[in-house]
Amino acid sequence: MQNYKIIEVLKSFDRKEFKKFGEYVYSPFFNKNESVRRLYDVLAKYYPGFNNRSMKVEKISGKIFPDEEYDYLKSIMLYPTCIDSRSLTFIISCLTGKKIFTGIC
Repeated sequence: MQNYKIIEVLKSFDRKEFKKFGEYVYSPFFNKNESVRRLYDVLAKYYPGFNNRSMKVEKISGKIFPDEEYDYLKSIMLYPTCIDSRSLTFIISCLTGKKIFTGIC
């Protein structure tokens, strides 16, 4: 999981930014995808280091889709849904009032 962009971005958040991102994920205005909310909840348990050896795609997928057989493609396709760096830049900047990730957009 360490090589996924979502982990890289979430690691860069301080506690306040991580909390604000959670508020974004749970906002019905910005996100209507329950799976993305579950993904955030699972990943929040590993914040801030995301070092846990048990943090594997298969295990995380089982928590996001508990009643379904493991599907690698379905699992990894959820990550870009959760975190698109261009929209994330805008969202976090609006929520925190400061410019971050300069040079991405």
